[in-house]
Amino acid sequence: SHTCSWTITQRKLPGTAMRSMDVRSTPGGMKRVEGFRPTAPKAWEAMSQALRRIKVKALQPNEVAGRNGWNRVLVDVRPREDYQEAHIPGTVNVPLYQPISGWSAQQILRRAAYAFFGVAKGTEANPTFTEEFKSAVGPSWKEVVMICETGGTLQVTGNFPNGKQSRSLIACYEALLEGYKKLSYLEGGVNEYTKAGLPLEEFTPEKRGPFIL
Repeated sequence: SHTCSWTITQRKLPGTAMRSMDVRSTPGGMKRVEGFRPTAPKAWEAMSQALRRIKVKALQPNEVAGRNGWNRVLVDVRPREDYQEAHIPGTVNVPLYQPISGWSAQQILRRAAYAFFGVAKGTEANPTFTEEFKSAVGPSWKEVVMICETGGTLQVTGNFPNGKQSRSLIACYEALLEGYKKLSYLEGGVNEYTKAGLPLEEFTPEKRGPFIL
């Protein structure tokens, strides 16, 4: 048998460029927004406006560290593999995306599209995200902080008239559709949290007996 433990560490950012958000479209399993694929400008415009109406907050890393509690849930929406590599202590993992698992015609095309852009591990929408999220968070009166790799922003600028879309903001919109309104997100995501030198938790399997992980 084997046991597993969690270790508090500080992760160094890799020397590679920041990962960009995967294309989120109907072939990838996500719902359309007002008739548009979710990555379309019109869809993001509708999503960002809805999030601004309920005053979704942008939080800084020091406002998130150690701030989970009975009425506040920190939700990391990154893929499970990334979460297990390193995550903010006290978070729960509810992946918005998952590795492409099947071999339907759409999934084969999606793999090919990722390969074209040099991405070895393509993802698709997690079909049970809503159910997993509601199970992890509980009643809709709770405050929810969404966390992804890059964070995005709702701040309007000349270059980004609707802010910058991200997985955490997409997850906020999905939560809003389920009646959750006390929503915020970690601005800059795990990348900014890491740059701030705050502790991360890593999953460390302890090998024992005849089993080899």
